[in-house]
Amino acid sequence: MNKFEIRTNKKKEAILQAALDLFRRNGFVNTNIKNIAALAKVSQVSIYNYFGSKNLLVKEAISSIMDDMIKTADEILSQPLSFHEKVKKALSLCSEDIGNLIEGFFSVAALEDPQMVQAIVDTLKDKKNQLYRKYIEFGKADACIDTSIPTETILNFLNAIDYTSNTTVNSDHNANNREDMLKLVLYGLLIHKELS
Repeated sequence: MNKFEIRTNKKKEAILQAALDLFRRNGFVNTNIKNIAALAKVSQVSIYNYFGSKNLLVKEAISSIMDDMIKTADEILSQPLSFHEKVKKALSLCSEDIGNLIEGFFSVAALEDPQMVQAIVDTLKDKKNQLYRKYIEFGKADACIDTSIPTETILNFLNAIDYTSNTTVNSDHNANNREDMLKLVLYGLLIHKELS
């Protein structure tokens, strides 16, 4: 990397960190590019040059806090576990851990901002779909997922039953619901008996 690239990367990192700090405290609506630029000690023009808009910046910032979890989920694929166990671990990571990360990272005020919540939801969906796609392709290659079903159809199915959006306050119920949904994902609705 030359000096220009190093300087550019440092600026981008400073912008992302400043954006995360401000979005976490103030939400999307109450954070503006001017505040981010001041905290990052860069010009507003630099932010627009690197990220294009506040909407794209918030998605990039949220994405950056999920990268470690996504890396962990990727590493699960190489563990010496059955495909079912890998899926269970990854889905647990995608539901409980990401939810806890978001709730722990953002302030109550930020999570009451509808635009901030929408940006989080959109980014989560994109990240989860990237991860789901890897697992689906791995499962197909490992003869654990029916190859006649298109990957996009499976993604649509998983998004339709996105069990992470359960709004019930009772955490025991949420855990039971997640387990039940996981059974449906892995084994379907019908009881499989040997045909005689």
